[in-house]
Amino acid sequence: RGEGWARRRRGDPLLSLVLAAHAMAATPSGRDTKPYLASTLRAIVAYNESVYGWDKTNKNLSYGLPLLCTVLKQLYGDDKHLVLREGLRQLGSNLALSRCGARLGGGPFGLFAEIENLLNDSWSGGWRDPWIGRCVKLQSTWMLAYYPLEHLCWANAVAPKLFSINAELCSRVSCVFWTLWIVTDLFCVWRRFRELRRLEDKLRKDGSLTPSMQAAILRSRKALQFHTLRLLLFLPNAIHWTLPSGHRWGMPGTAVQVLGLAEGLVGTYTLAQGFSVANPAA
Repeated sequence: RGEGWARRRRGDPLLSLVLAAHAMAATPSGRDTKPYLASTLRAIVAYNESVYGWDKTNKNLSYGLPLLCTVLKQLYGDDKHLVLREGLRQLGSNLALSRCGARLGGGPFGLFAEIENLLNDSWSGGWRDPWIGRCVKLQSTWMLAYYPLEHLCWANAVAPKLFSINAELCSRVSCVFWTLWIVTDLFCVWRRFRELRRLEDKLRKDGSLTPSMQAAILRSRKALQFHTLRLLLFLPNAIHWTLPSGHRWGMPGTAVQVLGLAEGLVGTYTLAQGFSVANPAA
């Protein structure tokens, strides 16, 4: 939602990132790779200028570094690389906290963005199905409960003496609302798929399904498929975080890290491709 942020005047930097990576891979041996490297670096910088790109990079690292720590432990045993493993774990933890801290400022995340959506219906995406608009607003309502709890957990982690709260309980309750957000979005995605199919059938029946509209519908369907995949990767972790520590239905830490990193990488791909869950006919 909202990930169609404005492209730079020099073109689409996210698409440039993908094209530059392919170009570098296809460069014959012995040729000057500096232009390709420069293009790739420009695209990476532009990608991380976006709040979404920066957040996804931090997310991938916050899950990937602890996962690397786990891999090192499995490969070399408990008594090897202790300093390195602890450092990787701490780096991942601090990157996760930085993402929470960034959401205090609003922008595309946080309370201000959710309130703005409730007031102005900013994230309905042009879909005509009224249930989609209702669901998007309901999601913002869930997040109005989630964000203050997340802010309290972040404050407790940074300044525990000043914010002395039961952080585990606060985090678990916040993730109840996060789980409700995901389930609501899954229902919303189903309604989007249905409206997209009906739009395609109507245009085909009327004889007005142009090649460009057909391509737009196919791209929209692909965007919704990847969005659904992200939600399904989100859901197990969200449920896991609602459970008390050590609960018999909880997942091992490695599974949490793998699912989190997988979702982050899928999200990185969808952002780089410029996918949108908005109505292609809007």
